[in-house]
Amino acid sequence: MTEMKIQLSSLQTQLDSERAELQKEKVDGASLRERLAVLETKFQLGHAKEHNFREPPCTAVPLGMESGAIPDGYITASTTHQVCATSEARLHSSQAWCANNPLNTNQWLQVDVGAETTVAGVITQGRPGSSNQWVTSYKLRFSRDGVMWSTYLDKLGRERVFPGNSDQDTEVRHLLDLPVTARYVRFWPQTWNSHLSMRVEVLGQDCTGD
Repeated sequence: MTEMKIQLSSLQTQLDSERAELQKEKVDGASLRERLAVLETKFQLGHAKEHNFREPPCTAVPLGMESGAIPDGYITASTTHQVCATSEARLHSSQAWCANNPLNTNQWLQVDVGAETTVAGVITQGRPGSSNQWVTSYKLRFSRDGVMWSTYLDKLGRERVFPGNSDQDTEVRHLLDLPVTARYVRFWPQTWNSHLSMRVEVLGQDCTGD
C-alpha cells in the first residue's frame, strides 16, 4: 500500500505539472492534452486500485437517470433526432435517445451526475416498442471537468468495449472492475441494431454498510 501511495503521489505531481503547462496554452497544446489524458487515466486506475470496494463493502446504486434526480439539462448528446430527446435517455423511459446521424460512429450520449463522484457501473436498454433499435456495443469515457476525457481501459490497458443490448427492454448491467472518479460520463456507441438508440442509468457507490 505504501508503494501504491508513492506511485499515486508521483502521478499527481505529473498531472499538476501538465495542467500548469496546458494553462499556458503552449503551441503544442493538442499533444499536451493527449499526455494529460493518459496521465489522468493512469491516476484513475491507481486511485481505484487503492480504494476499490474497501470495508465496509460497497454496493452499486443508481445516480438518478431513472428517478429523475439528474435534471434533463444535464443529459446531452452529439446529435439528437427530433423525435428522441436526450431527456428520454432515462432507463425505463417510454422513448429513448436516438442519434440524428446513425451512420456516424462518433456519436455519444453524455450524463452530468452533478458533482465528482465514484462511478461504479452503468445500465443500458434499447428503444422500447416495435422499432428494434438498440446499441450492441459501446465504450465509456469519463471527465472531471467536461474538457479532458479518458476512455475506460481494461486490465491490459486497452480501451474496453462493453457488450450492449440484444433487444429493446432487457437491462444490461456492467460494474466497472475499477470504479472511476468523474462528474461526466459519455456512452460512446460502437455498433447498433437498426438505429443508434439507447436508454441508460449511471451507477455510483454506497459504502455506508447499511
